[in-house]
Amino acid sequence: MKAKTKIGMSLKTKKKKKKKKKKSKRILPIMICGILPVLPLLSILGSLGERATGVAKVINDSKAAQRQLNEQQINNIIIEQINNIIIAS
Repeated sequence: MKAKTKIGMSLKTKKKKKKKKKKSKRILPIMICGILPVLPLLSILGSLGERATGVAKVINDSKAAQRQLNEQQINNIIIEQINNIIIAS
């Protein structure tokens, strides 16, 4: 009979219907206590730390420059007073 159906005769065999299995959605468990969720937070904290150190460095450099300027002005005033005393005498 199978040969007749292959040739094209009118006898056909019955086909079995396959039942389709419903695929359930696969839910992956989320690790709350793992290290993977912490990694983005560490990078954020690292970048904020770098910015904070940069700001602190700029502030400290400006304070040091201001102290140096004040010392130079005081030294200039002292040298002018010594020169005036030497010229006046």
